[in-house]
Amino acid sequence: HPQSFGEEVAEHATIKSNSIIDATNDGETEYNQLQEEKKHDDSTHMHHQLSNAKQTNREEGTTAHQHDNPFDGWLGSTIKCTKCLHIRPIRSSPFICLSLPIATVRSEYLDDFLASEYGGFSTAERVSDVQCVACAIKEKLVELEDEAMLLSGAIASMGRRNKGKKDQAGLESELVSKNRHIDILKVLDADDDDEIQHHNEEDISFNIAGLVGLPKIVPIRGDAYKATLIMRPPKVLCIHVQRRHFDMASQRMIKISRRVHFPEVLDLSKYCAYADNSFENDCENECIAKSTDWPKLPYRLMSVVEHLGSAFGGHYQTYRRVRPEEWVLVSDESVVPRSWKDVQTCEAYMLLYEEMTTSDK
Repeated sequence: HPQSFGEEVAEHATIKSNSIIDATNDGETEYNQLQEEKKHDDSTHMHHQLSNAKQTNREEGTTAHQHDNPFDGWLGSTIKCTKCLHIRPIRSSPFICLSLPIATVRSEYLDDFLASEYGGFSTAERVSDVQCVACAIKEKLVELEDEAMLLSGAIASMGRRNKGKKDQAGLESELVSKNRHIDILKVLDADDDDEIQHHNEEDISFNIAGLVGLPKIVPIRGDAYKATLIMRPPKVLCIHVQRRHFDMASQRMIKISRRVHFPEVLDLSKYCAYADNSFENDCENECIAKSTDWPKLPYRLMSVVEHLGSAFGGHYQTYRRVRPEEWVLVSDESVVPRSWKDVQTCEAYMLLYEEMTTSDK
């Protein structure tokens, strides 16, 4: 029997629909297969990366261990505002030698030179024109708290008179905004640059809530104390006595031949952070009072390099400890015995101290 036109259209539509479904299923199957292959490739690639990273870490660890430098140490420096007394986070930096300029210190003792450079805030350098965010935050807090107190007084006065309810509602809204600003500033980290930058940007949520924008924090410039301490002492401490100095009178480099008294055993704990000195201490009496029960960090003098000559040339020779109580003077090919008294009277250019072990103490 011949099909009607409607039946032919329906049959044709069914066949086309089935073809589309089959094609879609085939496409999904192919896509799923590609995704599985991609996951497998990614997993394999990640496995290789992890294996290579582990191998690299092992190699770097071995290399670092094999090439451990006994002169490596770490210094920490920070700044304390003279106005608000805020101490910034410690910035660490590596060192292999401590250079001590002796021209600016009126002394002949190594401890005084070390204290002038690495004595913390008790002997800190005063610097000017330093930006302080903490001062800006505290100043803005005082300003907002004063404004909030005035608003509270005005609202209370209007409430007692039962007048100006519309004006009172406006003042209450402004007081809410001030208190919200105060709460935000109290928890704001003055040392987080990203947080301060985000704070200074326009806050959309405040506009939506009908409040005014956040007060901008503009750093205030002023004086500060710059302090440096030893964060991690090295196994072998190298000290450079900086004798070359530019003389303003003669307008040329000169050599300072002043004698420097140095101990045979140096206690380094006085110049280390979180020991008998710290970045929190700002007077010598506090440092002395807190240092009585702290363990010492003794270093024994092992070698002294002496420079003979002027600021423009000369000769180096070395006093070296060969036994606990024996010293020798090494100058080119010459090696002769010397006493500790001879070592003490030389013009020291470099001093090398070695950390004392428990058995040495």
